[in-house]
Amino acid sequence: MLRFFRLTACLFILIFGLGQIEAAAIPVLEIQDRVTVPGPKIYLSDLGTVRNASEAVLMNLKVDLGPAPYPGQVRVLSKNYLGLILKQKGFSQKVNILMGQQVEVRVESTCITGAQLAEAIQQLLPQNEPSLVKRWIEFRNLPKETWLSKGDWQIKAEPLGALPLVGSALFRVVLSNGATVKTINVSGKIRAQGRVYQAVLDLKRHSLLNPDAWMIVEAELTNGKEFLGELPQAMRLTRSIRKGQILETGHLQPLPLVSKEDIVNVVVKDGNITIKMTGIAQNDGWMGEQIMILNPSSKKSFRGRVAGPNLVEVTL
Repeated sequence: MLRFFRLTACLFILIFGLGQIEAAAIPVLEIQDRVTVPGPKIYLSDLGTVRNASEAVLMNLKVDLGPAPYPGQVRVLSKNYLGLILKQKGFSQKVNILMGQQVEVRVESTCITGAQLAEAIQQLLPQNEPSLVKRWIEFRNLPKETWLSKGDWQIKAEPLGALPLVGSALFRVVLSNGATVKTINVSGKIRAQGRVYQAVLDLKRHSLLNPDAWMIVEAELTNGKEFLGELPQAMRLTRSIRKGQILETGHLQPLPLVSKEDIVNVVVKDGNITIKMTGIAQNDGWMGEQIMILNPSSKKSFRGRVAGPNLVEVTL
């Protein structure tokens, strides 16, 4: 009886051991759920780790499974499909494929993020304007990701046309990797917050620009016409300004050399003859402009050119 049990145990060990040897001899291809391949094609041996395989078996496992997906895209291969491919290829030796129901295959690639594109475009905006608190861009069609073939891609952005202080703008972003180039057009809205001048009281048209009538506040620029920087001298308002209104560049003009209804000196030249007289300006005038002058004696008007402060020249 004891001899029978010893014989049975030996047979069990022998059979179990041979089974392990036989199992260990079967090539094993272990594939993860997500795999990245070098491309441009997918080979079965690239999908995972091969164990228990000779060099010849490894060569035979280099089965062409077709083209790799485009950068950023995925190709899904099922376990049943891989088994069918091996069978169709006439693979003579059994292969144990360890994987889930399918594997997602991607190709080695480079991903340019929207944040990288935004940073390259943002650098086009000058940030050294003392009167600006900050300036930024709200993008309308910035791609979240741009997938490209693997490589050292360079990013260069340029504006399409002149950039406004604030408002809509177009940009061209060029992605280059050697001779390979990809161009992306991006649109956006430039926004800015700056230190502007706000009226502290109501001001009449043609009032002299007085710093005491304004206070500096931080506000978002609405149209890019807001006046920024130090207030200039010898300027006046072109229109009435309400209390709380923001000063714009179009609200200012230099003081005229000749003001309407002022008495001006008139120099009339006719060849070598020069006549000096006085007249009344019928409108404001700046250097070189033609204005109407009223002769207070004859009550007749004539045209003259502004030549200086309260000075008008007439050439006959």
